[in-house]
Amino acid sequence: MNPNQLIQLKKETLRWIFSISAAVVVYLVIAGITKAIYHPDIDSLKNIAAKLLVEPVYVRPEPIEALLFRLGVIIIIPSLPGFYILFSKFQLINILAKNPVYIFLSALFLALLIALIYFDFAALNPYGPGGGDVPQNTRDESSLTNFDFYFGGLFLGNYLWFYTLILVPLAGCLFFIGFKKYNWDNSKSFKTITSIIGYFVIGCTVAAIILMNTFAFPYSADNKYDFGAVYYSMTQVYAGSYACGSFYKYLRA
Repeated sequence: MNPNQLIQLKKETLRWIFSISAAVVVYLVIAGITKAIYHPDIDSLKNIAAKLLVEPVYVRPEPIEALLFRLGVIIIIPSLPGFYILFSKFQLINILAKNPVYIFLSALFLALLIALIYFDFAALNPYGPGGGDVPQNTRDESSLTNFDFYFGGLFLGNYLWFYTLILVPLAGCLFFIGFKKYNWDNSKSFKTITSIIGYFVIGCTVAAIILMNTFAFPYSADNKYDFGAVYYSMTQVYAGSYACGSFYKYLRA
């Protein structure tokens, strides 16, 4: 990779770092204002459910969560290209790309991303043992953390440190050495092979998501509804279930 290509790569990285950060900040501000002023009467919804349903204990109306999800879609998706265009015009990006501060900003962004992922999966499962809430399915009864709920018993969950400390670093080193020492990125055959592999992996992933949400999740029928594209707040509003979604739609009607 020649110096000009490296500078362009740094500029592109900085544009996306600032664009993603700005979009998230805008969403957090609007979400905070929304939570401060929007206070739906959840208790009244539960009281109505107790008169209409056989098992009202499973009714958990989440109009705030549903609204925050919609705001996220409306705000973050158009904000990303908008901020990208905006930051592409900033001369500051060009200055930072040629300055050692680029390494600091990239490392800081990566550290924040890793921390966010860690704390999300390390958080206690609210419906698990000690979570203080009624378990929603059989996996909740044995899943202490969010990571246990999603990955417990799977290959990734059992060999997490193998992926984190061995496989991923080795793959990263392989690519960096190939790019810097052998200029693989300028090789037509390398681009063709990586494109084929990339499209194949993406296709398999999309197919797996469709199959999991259409037929069955590999190890738990319950997790099909929690790990797929119908996560709890979305289920209530869009997909509908006898205990939650249909009831919420009934109240809105």
